[in-house]
Amino acid sequence: MSAYRETKLHGTHGFPYIVYLGIIPEYTGGVALHWHEEMEIIYVKKGRGTVTAASRKYPVMAGSIMPILPGELHAIDGDPGVRMEYENIIFPLSLLDNQVENDWARRNILTPLQMGTLRFPRPIYADTAMHAEVSAALDAADDACSKRPDGYSLLVRSSLFRFFFVLY
Repeated sequence: MSAYRETKLHGTHGFPYIVYLGIIPEYTGGVALHWHEEMEIIYVKKGRGTVTAASRKYPVMAGSIMPILPGELHAIDGDPGVRMEYENIIFPLSLLDNQVENDWARRNILTPLQMGTLRFPRPIYADTAMHAEVSAALDAADDACSKRPDGYSLLVRSSLFRFFFVLY
């Protein structure tokens, strides 16, 4: 299992949140099986492919949002002959943790996600009831990162809380 571990620093030490743009096949032929301690959200913007998570293959297409739990083995592959564009949103759950022992979000969301005991439907497809709210939260975080107003990290954090609120 350690052979698949990714140890790359995502984001910066001051704000460990980053969005990578992936394009299959132009930028990469796919993302090989790996895991890391951070949460990852794969947000497919165009095309279609497959996300493998916890040994299960999930078909994804434009609009699909696939949460990947911390420590979960996962990979991304495009369909043959199809261009797929997606965002990899990567951040540690500690970005949202206020370290207060009895905090509701810590007890009900962050710790269960870290332990792998909180599950929700995935992928979230564009034609589902929760998609509009979940995608709006991720799009708001993208907008904050692209404009970077003073305090943009607060907007990103609040968008991630909104994302988890909708999933919960």
